[in-house]
Amino acid sequence: MKNLYKIIIIAFVTLFLCGCNNAKISEIKFATWGSKTEISIVKPIVEEYNKTHPVKVRLVHIPQNYFQKLHLLFASNLAPDVIFINNLYLKIYQKAGLLEDLSAYTNETDYFKNALSAMSVDGKLYAIPRDIQVL
Repeated sequence: MKNLYKIIIIAFVTLFLCGCNNAKISEIKFATWGSKTEISIVKPIVEEYNKTHPVKVRLVHIPQNYFQKLHLLFASNLAPDVIFINNLYLKIYQKAGLLEDLSAYTNETDYFKNALSAMSVDGKLYAIPRDIQVL
């Protein structure tokens, strides 16, 4: 499980930095939900990443009412740079123009076709599948 989170965090940060157009960024905010157990896995990975990379990741843990708080952050123009999202909210955020097309940064053969489809709108990929769920 720890390796999966490590891969996901590094992938998200790398994808974000690829889209920054060489801007001078020193920190990005990464929002996630999760239990204390999940955060106890993610936090050391972020800390390890921060030791060896110039752009630091600030973990924003939203343990309850994640999407309600995320809506407020977007409305306030204070949204995190990288977010965990599910396929139910993906289309809402995409239609509002809040997500970037990640299609060019992924290899379709690395993921299950249905997982990619769930994270896509009109054939464009807007989120990297983290896991597969019944949603």
